[in-house]
Amino acid sequence: MNPYEAPRAPSADEWRQAFVPLGVTRGEVWAPLGAGVLLVDSPVVWLVTARSVLEGAGASPVVAWVAATTETGDGHALIDLSTGRAADLAWLRHPERDLAACVFPIGSTWRIKAFNEARTLQETDLQPLLPACVVGNPYGIGAPGQRPTALALDGTLAGVDVSARTIITTAPLLPRNAGAPLLVPLPPQAGGGVSLAGIATHSVAVSEGVQSTLSPVRLTIAAPIALAFELIRSPAGKAARKAALAAGKPT
Repeated sequence: MNPYEAPRAPSADEWRQAFVPLGVTRGEVWAPLGAGVLLVDSPVVWLVTARSVLEGAGASPVVAWVAATTETGDGHALIDLSTGRAADLAWLRHPERDLAACVFPIGSTWRIKAFNEARTLQETDLQPLLPACVVGNPYGIGAPGQRPTALALDGTLAGVDVSARTIITTAPLLPRNAGAPLLVPLPPQAGGGVSLAGIATHSVAVSEGVQSTLSPVRLTIAAPIALAFELIRSPAGKAARKAALAAGKPT
């Protein structure tokens, strides 16, 4: 009997509250632009996403959609992450990669979860064929005006370029979900559950090289999560952390 137990498929419910849909409000309508994932750099909570999400928002403030507890039960809260913020608490943008981050405010009724560094995997620990998933919201499915249920879309790691600091996976990235977390399920020997491996930024089509009527295979490209920690621990990130502590915003 093989003593190795394969990891179970990750559950969307398990870490869904660390996944944050991002968009802009236009009139009474919230329009999705991307996604983000919450990280803890104690005592500050950060939201990390793709820089392209901010570029898509233009001059409009980026608004996050989080689950919340209301007087009548479950609900949601729309959180403005841009308007009225001090310069030290503005968005951090990676100078070279499609990554951005900001200190995430915490409300007493919000039901959120965040990854700490111990619950992440470095790119040097990743290898092809490991199971993986990208969490995403399937916009257009479900009732309009409701926060859609995030799905865990399964695949495998197709490649890891350590020198270029790039992860490639067959797990699909849904439209308007740039910035979504790339998760790797852990086997029971490692405690089970999932670890955060990267931030999915975009997908690419793989050409067959021959004429075909089939849709091209698409692969998802992700930035290793270590790049996100380097961004929030940069001089600008340290300044934002200091400003957040002074303003009393951390958890």
